[in-house]
Amino acid sequence: MGGLVWYKSKLQTTIARSTAQAELAAASMVAAEVVHLRNLLAELHHAQRTPTMIQCDNQGSIKVSHNPTIGPRLKHVDMMDLWVRELCEQGKVYMTYIETTENPADVLTKALGKELFRKHVSNWYNDKYCYG
Repeated sequence: MGGLVWYKSKLQTTIARSTAQAELAAASMVAAEVVHLRNLLAELHHAQRTPTMIQCDNQGSIKVSHNPTIGPRLKHVDMMDLWVRELCEQGKVYMTYIETTENPADVLTKALGKELFRKHVSNWYNDKYCYG
C-alpha cells in the first residue's frame, strides 16, 4: 500500500445509463489489470495471498459487486461489467468506498479546485518540486 503501481486512462466505449453502471465498467477494466498483475507476480514467485483492494467513490457499484442477485434496476448492466463481482467472490479483489475528496484519481479525471488539486499532487510529489 502507498505506491502507485499502474495507471491507465481509457475512454469508455459504451454509454452508461447510470453512474453505478459507469463505475462498474471502470471497475471491470481495473479488475482485468489486477488479474494480469496478480498473474505476473505469481509467475515471479510472489503470489498475492490477500485480495487486491479497488477503491471506488460510488456506493451503488460497490453494493452490486458484493450482491449476488441482479434486481430490476440492473437489467441494463452488461454481464462483462459484473465480472468484478465474480472476482470479489473468488477473493481476488474487493471493492471499498473512498470519499470523492480523498480520491487521488480525481486529479486525472475531474476539474478540481486549487486546494484539492494541491492536496492530491502533494501526496505524489514533494511540494517544492511542484510549486517552487
